[in-house]
Amino acid sequence: MISKFIRHLACAILIFTMSSQARAAGPVVGEAAPDLQLRDLNRKIVRLSDFAYPDEPRPNRPKKAVLLDFFRTDCAPCRKELPQIVAYHEANKDQVQVLLIALLEPEDGRKKLKAFLKDHPVPFPVLLDTYEIAAKNYIAAESSFSLPCMFLVSPDGLVRKRIEGLTSNLEEILRLPD
Repeated sequence: MISKFIRHLACAILIFTMSSQARAAGPVVGEAAPDLQLRDLNRKIVRLSDFAYPDEPRPNRPKKAVLLDFFRTDCAPCRKELPQIVAYHEANKDQVQVLLIALLEPEDGRKKLKAFLKDHPVPFPVLLDTYEIAAKNYIAAESSFSLPCMFLVSPDGLVRKRIEGLTSNLEEILRLPD
């Protein structure tokens, strides 16, 4: 009886470990992007599935590719890369919806984000990942995050590209197929 319990417990631990490792790695290119639901700066709920989803397109919900950019104001590479993100948005706004996923600094995070955006306004939605739920689903590696990190999601909701670290040729890397 005890050995049966130990086998079940070991199996449960293995399944939990495997599922935790899969979550920690984030979504894989070619697989479905986990949906996210975050509030923008005006407290409106925005979902990834508002833009990219596997169903047939609907007139009231047209499909679009989405660029998820995980960002934090104290991340120097994130700040350095932001002008490239804005330029990418301007060049591709008809085909791609850029969503800036803001991870807040521990001390006065909202205040620092607001001040940063006042000095560096962006022409796309900024979503607050207040509890880092989206970050944990997408970019967590154990207890740390690797920033900057972006995901290009196709209109059908599949991860097409994952870009980690600072890049100097973002437009080329994120080029959409013809």
